[in-house]
Amino acid sequence: MRPPANHEVDMLKEGGALVSFIYPARNKELLDKL
Repeated sequence: MRPPANHEVDMLKEGGALVSFIYPARNKELLDKL
């Protein structure tokens, strides 16, 4: 259950669900994009 890649984040639908281990301390940019 890896964090999504940037191009995968773009494919997520608003209101959808994401199940992943994101590790917020390492992935601030990813969290901001989500």
